[in-house]
Amino acid sequence: MSYSNFSRTTSAIVLATLVGISMTLAPSAYAKRGAKKTQVDDRHNITHPHESATRWLNTMKQTRVAELFGTKKGLVGHVQQIQNEINRVNKNLNGKKGQEVTEYITALKSLRTSIIASAKGAKFDFNKFDIQFSPLGSDLSLARQTGKLSVDGRPVQ
Repeated sequence: MSYSNFSRTTSAIVLATLVGISMTLAPSAYAKRGAKKTQVDDRHNITHPHESATRWLNTMKQTRVAELFGTKKGLVGHVQQIQNEINRVNKNLNGKKGQEVTEYITALKSLRTSIIASAKGAKFDFNKFDIQFSPLGSDLSLARQTGKLSVDGRPVQ
Protein backbone atom coordinates (compact mmCIF):
# COMPACT_ATOMS: atom_id res chain seq x y z
CA MET A 1 0.00 0.00 0.00
CA SER A 2 1.39 3.37 -0.98
CA TYR A 3 1.67 6.26 1.44
CA SER A 4 -1.15 8.22 -0.28
CA ASN A 5 -3.53 5.22 -0.11
CA PHE A 6 -2.61 4.72 3.54
CA SER A 7 -3.25 8.40 4.24
CA ARG A 8 -6.67 8.27 2.51
CA THR A 9 -7.62 5.10 4.37
CA THR A 10 -6.53 6.58 7.69
CA SER A 11 -8.44 9.80 6.96
CA ALA A 12 -11.56 7.81 6.14
CA ILE A 13 -11.28 5.81 9.38
CA VAL A 14 -10.75 8.96 11.44
CA LEU A 15 -13.70 10.67 9.75
CA ALA A 16 -15.95 7.65 10.27
CA THR A 17 -14.91 7.48 13.91
CA LEU A 18 -15.60 11.18 14.44
CA VAL A 19 -19.00 10.95 12.76
CA GLY A 20 -19.83 7.93 14.88
CA ILE A 21 -18.80 9.75 18.04
CA SER A 22 -20.82 12.84 17.19
CA MET A 23 -23.86 10.70 16.35
CA THR A 24 -23.46 8.88 19.66
CA LEU A 25 -23.14 12.11 21.61
CA ALA A 26 -25.86 14.01 19.77
CA PRO A 27 -28.92 12.38 21.39
CA SER A 28 -27.72 13.11 24.92
CA ALA A 29 -26.88 16.69 23.96
CA TYR A 30 -30.38 17.15 22.55
CA ALA A 31 -31.90 15.47 25.58
CA LYS A 32 -30.14 17.92 27.87
CA ARG A 33 -31.43 20.87 25.83
CA GLY A 34 -34.93 19.42 25.69
CA ALA A 35 -35.00 18.65 29.39
CA LYS A 36 -35.36 22.36 30.16
CA LYS A 37 -39.04 23.04 30.80
CA THR A 38 -40.63 26.19 29.51
CA GLN A 39 -41.80 28.34 32.38
CA VAL A 40 -45.37 29.56 32.22
CA ASP A 41 -47.02 32.03 34.57
CA ASP A 42 -50.51 32.05 35.97
CA ARG A 43 -52.75 33.66 33.35
CA HIS A 44 -53.80 36.34 35.83
CA ASN A 45 -50.23 37.23 36.82
CA ILE A 46 -48.15 37.21 33.62
CA THR A 47 -44.51 38.30 33.74
CA HIS A 48 -44.02 41.72 32.19
CA PRO A 49 -42.81 41.30 28.60
CA HIS A 50 -39.93 43.71 29.21
CA GLU A 51 -38.66 41.41 31.99
CA SER A 52 -38.81 38.23 29.91
CA ALA A 53 -40.31 38.29 26.43
CA THR A 54 -39.90 34.52 26.13
CA ARG A 55 -41.73 33.72 29.35
CA TRP A 56 -44.43 36.27 28.48
CA LEU A 57 -44.89 34.71 25.03
CA ASN A 58 -45.01 31.13 26.36
CA THR A 59 -47.60 32.13 28.94
CA MET A 60 -49.69 33.96 26.36
CA LYS A 61 -49.68 31.00 23.97
CA GLN A 62 -50.34 28.33 26.58
CA THR A 63 -53.00 30.19 28.54
CA ARG A 64 -54.59 33.19 26.81
CA VAL A 65 -54.45 31.98 23.20
CA ALA A 66 -55.33 28.42 24.19
CA GLU A 67 -58.60 29.63 25.76
CA LEU A 68 -59.34 32.38 23.22
CA PHE A 69 -61.89 30.43 21.18
CA GLY A 70 -63.12 28.22 24.01
CA THR A 71 -66.60 29.75 24.05
CA LYS A 72 -68.39 32.29 21.92
CA LYS A 73 -69.66 34.05 25.04
CA GLY A 74 -66.12 34.59 26.39
CA LEU A 75 -64.51 35.64 23.11
CA VAL A 76 -64.84 39.42 23.52
CA GLY A 77 -63.32 39.38 27.01
CA HIS A 78 -60.48 37.09 25.97
CA VAL A 79 -59.67 39.27 22.96
CA GLN A 80 -59.51 42.29 25.28
CA GLN A 81 -57.17 40.46 27.67
CA ILE A 82 -54.83 39.61 24.78
CA GLN A 83 -54.97 43.19 23.51
CA ASN A 84 -54.08 44.46 27.00
CA GLU A 85 -51.02 42.20 27.07
CA ILE A 86 -49.90 43.32 23.60
CA ASN A 87 -50.27 46.92 24.76
CA ARG A 88 -47.83 46.11 27.59
CA VAL A 89 -45.23 45.13 24.99
CA ASN A 90 -45.73 48.28 22.93
CA LYS A 91 -45.76 50.59 25.96
CA ASN A 92 -42.55 52.17 27.21
CA LEU A 93 -40.42 51.33 24.18
CA ASN A 94 -38.42 54.55 24.62
CA GLY A 95 -34.77 53.72 25.05
CA LYS A 96 -35.22 50.15 23.80
CA LYS A 97 -33.26 49.28 20.67
CA GLY A 98 -31.48 46.61 18.71
CA GLN A 99 -31.73 43.03 19.97
CA GLU A 100 -34.30 43.90 22.62
CA VAL A 101 -36.75 45.38 20.09
CA THR A 102 -36.08 42.46 17.73
CA GLU A 103 -37.04 40.09 20.55
CA TYR A 104 -40.37 41.89 21.01
CA ILE A 105 -41.07 41.88 17.26
CA THR A 106 -40.35 38.15 17.09
CA ALA A 107 -42.59 37.47 20.10
CA LEU A 108 -45.47 39.44 18.58
CA LYS A 109 -45.13 37.64 15.21
CA SER A 110 -45.22 34.31 17.00
CA LEU A 111 -48.25 35.37 19.05
CA ARG A 112 -50.05 36.55 15.90
CA THR A 113 -49.40 33.19 14.22
CA SER A 114 -50.69 31.34 17.30
CA ILE A 115 -53.88 33.39 17.38
CA ILE A 116 -54.55 32.58 13.71
CA ALA A 117 -53.91 28.88 14.32
CA SER A 118 -56.29 28.95 17.28
CA ALA A 119 -58.95 30.70 15.17
CA LYS A 120 -58.73 27.91 12.61
CA GLY A 121 -59.82 25.49 15.33
CA ALA A 122 -62.79 27.58 16.50
CA LYS A 123 -66.02 25.58 16.68
CA PHE A 124 -68.28 28.61 16.24
CA ASP A 125 -68.75 31.62 13.97
CA PHE A 126 -67.76 35.07 15.22
CA ASN A 127 -67.98 38.62 13.94
CA LYS A 128 -64.93 40.49 12.76
CA PHE A 129 -62.60 41.72 15.47
CA ASP A 130 -59.21 43.41 15.36
CA ILE A 131 -56.11 43.04 17.47
CA GLN A 132 -53.59 45.85 17.20
CA PHE A 133 -49.94 44.83 17.15
CA SER A 134 -48.56 48.15 15.87
CA PRO A 135 -46.08 49.78 16.03
CA LEU A 136 -43.99 46.57 16.31
CA GLY A 137 -46.16 44.27 14.21
CA SER A 138 -48.95 44.21 11.67
CA ASP A 139 -52.48 44.38 13.03
CA LEU A 140 -54.74 41.35 12.82
CA SER A 141 -58.36 41.14 11.72
CA LEU A 142 -60.28 37.88 12.20
CA ALA A 143 -63.83 36.77 11.36
CA ARG A 144 -65.58 33.43 10.93
CA GLN A 145 -68.86 33.31 9.05
CA THR A 146 -70.68 30.13 8.01
CA GLY A 147 -67.67 28.12 9.14
CA LYS A 148 -65.17 29.99 6.95
CA LEU A 149 -62.31 31.87 8.56
CA SER A 150 -61.17 35.20 7.21
CA VAL A 151 -57.77 36.64 8.21
CA ASP A 152 -57.13 40.27 7.35
CA GLY A 153 -60.13 40.17 5.00
CA ARG A 154 -58.93 37.11 3.07
CA PRO A 155 -60.41 33.61 3.29
CA VAL A 156 -58.23 30.93 4.88
CA GLN A 157 -58.52 27.16 4.51
